[in-house]
Amino acid sequence: MFECILVSHGNLAQELLNTIHMIAGDVGNVKTFGLQSAQNIEDYKQEIVEYIKTVDNHVIIFADLLGGSPLMSASSVLNEFEHRAAIVTGMNLPMIIEVLLQRENLEFEDAVSIAQVTGIEGIKKIVKEDLHAGSTSKS
Repeated sequence: MFECILVSHGNLAQELLNTIHMIAGDVGNVKTFGLQSAQNIEDYKQEIVEYIKTVDNHVIIFADLLGGSPLMSASSVLNEFEHRAAIVTGMNLPMIIEVLLQRENLEFEDAVSIAQVTGIEGIKKIVKEDLHAGSTSKS
């Protein structure tokens, strides 16, 4: 088993989790850390580190933006917890839902890989024909 943490600018992490609950229901324990505009970056980083210290399991940290302050804050845990922590950036709804719904049956490294693949596969350009594919109505 592993823990999942969502880190983001503003309220994105919490709102993603709210949306996941709306779509998938109870997905178990997920912690969110949203960096607010007036928040001290060192305090934010310390909140993340202190939380991970309380967790005995592996941890997947989903971050909103490559190179962003939430990612850079979370990456500080890799020095201390590299053996049980991984970070996946560019978090999106498909990747997080997929990992959370399969969490009970996945090994840590497999979950990290599935997050990456599902995140990429969840990004598509939709054209009008895609919207009608499989539709049998002639209206």
